Amino acid sequence: MNQREIAENREHVVTILSQLDFRDPIFAEAICWQEERTFNPASIRFEPGFLEKYMKPMSLQDLAARNPHCVSGLCSYETERVLEACSFGPMHLLGATARECGFQEPFLTQLVRSTHDGLFWSQRYLERLIKSAGAKGYRGRALYERLALAWNCGPVSLSWGQIPEDRMTGYVVPILREYERIGGNFEPLNKAATI
Repeated sequence: MNQREIAENREHVVTILSQLDFRDPIFAEAICWQEERTFNPASIRFEPGFLEKYMKPMSLQDLAARNPHCVSGLCSYETERVLEACSFGPMHLLGATARECGFQEPFLTQLVRSTHDGLFWSQRYLERLIKSAGAKGYRGRALYERLALAWNCGPVSLSWGQIPEDRMTGYVVPILREYERIGGNFEPLNKAATI
């Protein structure tokens, strides 16, 4: 993909982020930049460690509760298991996370049928993280650090005392640098949620 295509993808994603009324679309853009440098709205990435640790041990009953289409035969249990262990779109929202946020389409690949759809579900998840991090007392730059970490490591990381050095330097700091570079300012996220 050439630089012109990447710039066009980024412009498209930024437009959708503003239409969805993210509390801080610049922060969401910085996450996109870290997760999918080409801003490809149809991007899909397999997360094999997640499959092994979380999805393989999940019972068929639990999978069916997350996606009733497995019971009807529209989507196989194994397809669901694998798709929940993939991340989708420019923010690379994990399929399992989309299910936990209420995504009910038969196939998680439908997260990339439009940029709007994928980012809508990313917005829902980010709102959950903002609420959880705010409830734990994080504010200002520390809030953004924790949100970036939680995007990568899950909401459990909001309770960690210290951010592991490898996560801080390899994931959190690059997002925060990009956030500042494109105009972010670490103001408290106090805009009311619209979803």
